[in-house]
Amino acid sequence: MDLVALAVVADTTLGPYLSGGCSRTASEAEGLQQLVDTFKDLTSRPPESHCVPTTNFFAVKLLKQPIYSYVVDITPHPVSNRLKTRIFQLLEQNPTIVQHIAYIAHDRCQTLVSARKLPQPLNVIVSFQPGQDFAISIMLDREFDPNEMTRCVL
Repeated sequence: MDLVALAVVADTTLGPYLSGGCSRTASEAEGLQQLVDTFKDLTSRPPESHCVPTTNFFAVKLLKQPIYSYVVDITPHPVSNRLKTRIFQLLEQNPTIVQHIAYIAHDRCQTLVSARKLPQPLNVIVSFQPGQDFAISIMLDREFDPNEMTRCVL
């Protein structure tokens, strides 16, 4: 869809909002009109220029065994992503987790996946600084069956 067609679609889609047919304030309607006008003023690239799309493609070998997904709950809740990252680093060094480190991965936020089922309940305390401890609870959320995953692969 070129930019002119996009402007037409935006104009017809937003038309009721701009004309007052829907409950919008004057400033909202003015903002929407400016957006539509911006689309109308855009020009497309000349035909001789071309853009080559790229993707991240890599082969994945699915195992026959299930993948276990866990929810990680940290108490008290860390106030920053930097602190959360450090807590996960400390979690990886904890003796309870070290024995499982070869087959787990996490997003340093709230999700952990494992190639093997972890003991439940799995509760760990990590010390960030003296007097500042964080309780981490790792609870099984779901089990991904590889047969179900391969049904969707072409």
